[in-house]
Amino acid sequence: YPAVVYTSIAATARYAVCASANLSNCLANTGWTKQTYDATANLAADLELDPTIDGDVPKVVALRAAAGLRAFAMTGGGGGNPTNKCYGTLGAFTATAANFTGSGATSANAGLELFRNSSGWHVIANETTTSMRYYNTVGTSATTITTNWTNTQADINTVTLPAASVGTMTAAIIPSSNQIITAYPNVAAPFNMFVSVIGDTTKSPTHSSQAFTNFYADNTGAIQLATAQTENFDITATSDGRPGVAYIDNSAGTAATAKLKYAFRDGTASSDSWSWVLVPFLGATPMFPSIAFDHNNKPWISYFESNGASSRYYLTTNSSTDGTGDWTTYQFPTLPGAAYTAPATAETDLAMHYSGGIAHPVMMVIDTNAGFVRSAKFNQTTLSWSTVSNVNPITLAQDAAFLDSHYDSNGNIVVAFQDLTTGSIFVRYSYSSNGGSTWTTPQAVTAVTGEGVGVSIKINPATTKPAITYYDRANNFLYYNACSGTIGGSCASSIANWTKTSVGGSTVGVSTVTATTLEQLLETSLTFNSSGAPSILYTEGPGTAVGATANSLLLNSFTTPSSTGVTTYVAGANTTAMTTTPHLATTGYNVGSVRASTGELISVYLAPGNFLGQKSCYP
Repeated sequence: YPAVVYTSIAATARYAVCASANLSNCLANTGWTKQTYDATANLAADLELDPTIDGDVPKVVALRAAAGLRAFAMTGGGGGNPTNKCYGTLGAFTATAANFTGSGATSANAGLELFRNSSGWHVIANETTTSMRYYNTVGTSATTITTNWTNTQADINTVTLPAASVGTMTAAIIPSSNQIITAYPNVAAPFNMFVSVIGDTTKSPTHSSQAFTNFYADNTGAIQLATAQTENFDITATSDGRPGVAYIDNSAGTAATAKLKYAFRDGTASSDSWSWVLVPFLGATPMFPSIAFDHNNKPWISYFESNGASSRYYLTTNSSTDGTGDWTTYQFPTLPGAAYTAPATAETDLAMHYSGGIAHPVMMVIDTNAGFVRSAKFNQTTLSWSTVSNVNPITLAQDAAFLDSHYDSNGNIVVAFQDLTTGSIFVRYSYSSNGGSTWTTPQAVTAVTGEGVGVSIKINPATTKPAITYYDRANNFLYYNACSGTIGGSCASSIANWTKTSVGGSTVGVSTVTATTLEQLLETSLTFNSSGAPSILYTEGPGTAVGATANSLLLNSFTTPSSTGVTTYVAGANTTAMTTTPHLATTGYNVGSVRASTGELISVYLAPGNFLGQKSCYP
């Protein structure tokens, strides 16, 4: 039979039961038998009835409006008579002589759960908006709920909780271990759900061996932080079309406590499930990951570790394709300089140099001190680095951003980045055929200053010629810039061989994204199918001239570059025009994609709710 506890309009707290074999009778007020358990108004209450005990009496823990937590139990009446299963006659309730030790008027005003096990009675409740607390009767001499709340409570977790009567929580006892698990919201950044585990319900809350474990339930949330918005993930695929993703998980709430993770889909079907593993790293604040698979389909991940004077660039790899083997990490041969200042970045990017069918990682970094883009090849056989080379032979006066590269099985590596020199903010292109030992002088591929946000570069498999996509953020344009010359010759020596075409019109809606604080959210992602047809993924942000696709992730696939052929790849949570500062729920802020050997276009993107989203199709 259903039973409830509630606070009535007359400021009287009540227990009610619908003792009817026909549950439809419970839809009427007359189907319920009611009994006052407390003549004082209650702000919250939780009821406990043990379904394994015939005639078990109702027990209640409630928050009195101005007093604190108090326990109640029915005495007498049909509720305590195993032969009277209908509970037709309700008995009176008795209460604890006093409120629980240490509780106050703000205990349980946003969450309350009552449990019983063989060790005693247990209560989980909030205390104001600053903590979650645990109470129990373990170790007391008696067994009744109304006389034994003498243990001192303990804070399970100190956390920012919702205001009174606003929040909610849930909890349960695990029968096999008698542990209690509780979940509740955190209303401070990163606005994620906390889960706490009470390790030993046979001990008092303050016992020396009592253990409370707290963690965020969602391990894929908070891809971006409001104070550290960067390019936080990268995607590639194995030779047989299985995708892998390197990403930064900021669920702990700060960049300093972020985690580097690797996700892998062990199958070529879009319906195959994903798994993820934590990638061990040496210090704190991992950023700017890039990923590539070698000839044995082993994953390699490069990343920057922002750790003050101890900042480093690293390269790590796993012995298994799915990341479940051993991780081994190698430090890049040079150290970064001074801390970067947005829009400059300390990005890393990873390519593979193929020679004789063997792939060796070539790692590229933006040195934030000297303004160099540097590279070095890691030899898998000798486990050693080559001499560090400069992609750009002269320093960039004001650093660089948006580093991206691509490679093929013939040993070609191409790289593109945005030169941030004032008055000469151009997209530059460079090429290497020897694993980064030497590079062509970075060639500007556009003459219009200010272009180059979110660069993505690919080698067209049908023509072996490079192409680059990027934003003109200030003027709301998206460009596809393709070279008609040779990959290491005229493409690397003259702007005349590059043809720039607007493929987003003047309404891509990103002009409200400021250069210094949010620009890193803007990424384009270019891929080619086996026939050489390009596909571009990009976001139409909440700009000043956007249409019905505002805040959505768009796909432009074409034969001849134009503004047509645009489809909504993933609709945004809010598809109306917005003129305010962009929020992290805009679909597609950060996007990456890979064209697998199967022809599948596999993408990852910043999804509404600040999650890492994924979608596949065959354009």
